Amino acid sequence: MHIEKINLHKISTKYGDGKVFGQRGQFKTLFLVSMMNSSKQQVWGESYIGIYIPDNLDQIAKLISDRLMGLEILNKKDYKSRISIPFVSGSGLFQSTLSAFDLCIWQLRAFELNISLLDLIKSELNKELVRDSSSKKIKFYGSGGSVSFNPVEC
Repeated sequence: MHIEKINLHKISTKYGDGKVFGQRGQFKTLFLVSMMNSSKQQVWGESYIGIYIPDNLDQIAKLISDRLMGLEILNKKDYKSRISIPFVSGSGLFQSTLSAFDLCIWQLRAFELNISLLDLIKSELNKELVRDSSSKKIKFYGSGGSVSFNPVEC
């Protein structure tokens, strides 16, 4: 199976009082990618960076989208090759934008392998980094603009 279609979406909603840490104005913009494989299975991914700089993602997202069209989903080597741009693709805005596409690729790989996404992720994890079942539960955490919120505000 290969990637047959990629669509880019930005959705803005009214959010907060205009004083949310790290975010401009009173709107929150989600940057989403929808991807379809040659079997017409559609998946979605989000790039969190869209909340902070929604106007700056279009060119990078289009570049990534163009590079991934037609990719054979299970070909990890080709995937790495297509997204690799020396001195650019390894960090920062490019990596943050790529996260939405990467979420889609993981889901499509799970479809193609006929396993759950969880089982695919488990098969790829470095076993030393996995929390054991006796680890203390994480109830919530602050992220993005909510890092300055107290537990009640979260």
